[in-house]
Amino acid sequence: MFGILSEGIKQNFEKDFHLQYISSDKIRGEYIKELMSNNKTTFSEAMEKSQKGKTFKNRFNTEMKSLIQNIDRSKINLIFVDKNYPPEAIKKFPEYI
Repeated sequence: MFGILSEGIKQNFEKDFHLQYISSDKIRGEYIKELMSNNKTTFSEAMEKSQKGKTFKNRFNTEMKSLIQNIDRSKINLIFVDKNYPPEAIKKFPEYI
């Protein structure tokens, strides 16, 4: 979905829009790799830790905050949030602006 939207904007509206993407899967994957290499944990252990701890949520929120705070104010900004974004976290968006 993001790819289609991104291509459409690039081809038709690049001067007016700035499109960004945040993926919880990507952030979680990076965190799991880090846990496995630094702590010598198994994939299952790292996955469980990423689901229960606050570190993953903090990383996601930090990246979202950075995207919002560094928007291109000369354009219309769209942030594409993947399907796994927790709905209760949307309430935090105004804090980041």
